[in-house]
Amino acid sequence: MVMVCKKCSGNRAGDLRKQLKKALRRHGVHQRVKLVRVGCLDVCPKARVTTVLAPARGPGGCFVIDPEKDLEALVEEIAGWAAPI
Repeated sequence: MVMVCKKCSGNRAGDLRKQLKKALRRHGVHQRVKLVRVGCLDVCPKARVTTVLAPARGPGGCFVIDPEKDLEALVEEIAGWAAPI
């Protein structure tokens, strides 16, 4: 599961969710990952989006990303743990 904060990122959270969905489809793991927009995560960075990764196995974490610069790195992280065993 990937949770995307919609409050601190304004309307960009919807865009990030859509961008993630498209990128995960390209990696072939979109059906193995649930993308959820959530309320405030109390991190509230400027010009960034807070995301929380909660994989079914292995460690997760909270990531504060710039959607324009860090999207591919986030997708690689998600695709790595979402790939079939």
